[in-house]
Amino acid sequence: TAADLAAMLPTLAGYKGAVTVSDTITLAELKAINNATTGAITLVTQSGALSGSAADILAAFKGIKSYEGAVEVTGTDYKLADLKAINAITEGAFTVDSPIALTGTAKDLAAALDGVTAYAGKVTVTGSYIVDDLKDINTAVDGDVVLANKKVALTGKIADITAALTGITDYTGA
Repeated sequence: TAADLAAMLPTLAGYKGAVTVSDTITLAELKAINNATTGAITLVTQSGALSGSAADILAAFKGIKSYEGAVEVTGTDYKLADLKAINAITEGAFTVDSPIALTGTAKDLAAALDGVTAYAGKVTVTGSYIVDDLKDINTAVDGDVVLANKKVALTGKIADITAALTGITDYTGA
């Protein structure tokens, strides 16, 4: 079981073999297993919801390419890059329980917040941006979306541009 592996593997110094976990795993168990082996980890059951700090989630998923269960980042000790890295692994629901202000490019913000709903933190978009990225950001964010560069030309369908600029009041266009 995951619990047995999490308890046993740390006692085997330098274990390099592959590990297959067949039952539902907790974040603490996955982190312990990942810290105890350099071998590949296969999760047969990927439906369990995992919740924890961004640092613990990233440590637990080191070397794991995807996870289908729900993942929740707790606390406020995370950065945009952490959310982007976690979201790249997560195929299930992805939530952030304590939104903070995030600043970054539209591409990075869209990647970090993909699939997130009701992110209540302030989001500041730096640099240039395109309609699709702003739409993705607006879909995820219930808080303020601020454009550092308010004069980027946007092209696309009127409905898409409207969706991209929903809630953004100071866009001036090119």
